[in-house]
Amino acid sequence: MLVKLLGIESISYNKKSTGAPVSAVNLHCSYPDASVNGHKCQSVFISDSLGFRTLIDTFRPGMDINLDFAPNGQLYALSPVGDKNPFPDGAKK
Repeated sequence: MLVKLLGIESISYNKKSTGAPVSAVNLHCSYPDASVNGHKCQSVFISDSLGFRTLIDTFRPGMDINLDFAPNGQLYALSPVGDKNPFPDGAKK
């Protein structure tokens, strides 16, 4: 899914059930949608445990990025679009 990156939010908290620390980011994005007059917005939660943090740290608001989701809804690949891509093959889990 091609999206425009609007913002990057770092998240850090402890899980209530175990007390284990969690580090993640929310990517705030927009994309055209036929059911919306304009763009639809979505936040994508990405845990650091997925291994995308190094790539995400190169992202800046305003960039176009591709998000690829598995049928179960889990993110399995993301990559910047165009010449701003520091990883030409993208990042895959």
